[in-house]
Amino acid sequence: MSDPKLIAHNHLLYESSTLSIYYDTTYDWIYMDWVGEQSVESIKAGCKQLLHFLKAERCHKVLNDNTRVTNIWSDAAEWIAKDFSPKAQKAGLEYLAWIYSPDQFSRLSADEVFSRHEVSTVSIPFSNYDEATSWLSSV
Repeated sequence: MSDPKLIAHNHLLYESSTLSIYYDTTYDWIYMDWVGEQSVESIKAGCKQLLHFLKAERCHKVLNDNTRVTNIWSDAAEWIAKDFSPKAQKAGLEYLAWIYSPDQFSRLSADEVFSRHEVSTVSIPFSNYDEATSWLSSV
């Protein structure tokens, strides 16, 4: 995980080789920790899990951490914006803090998602964990 102290407040909801999803009981948000190379298939699988947990936990906030993503995932950008984002909003997502990958091309893919999605979910990109958690704690 990006921040070891975070684990003390969480319980594991899902884990694969490319993603771990935790529910932070202290802050009432879902933490997604994406790891390594991502593909359209791994992103769709992870997003499907997120939809399930948004409903199950009745959670409205997500901390989407991409700091350990190592490749471009632009192939999934349109799918996330047009297909997944409306489903996530319908499942209850209101606030999304998106922590950029250090990879510049991955960052451009994330910006593409933000420019294309047509939902009322408040989605803010951040360069680091502290900024993202500070904002998500305040909403």
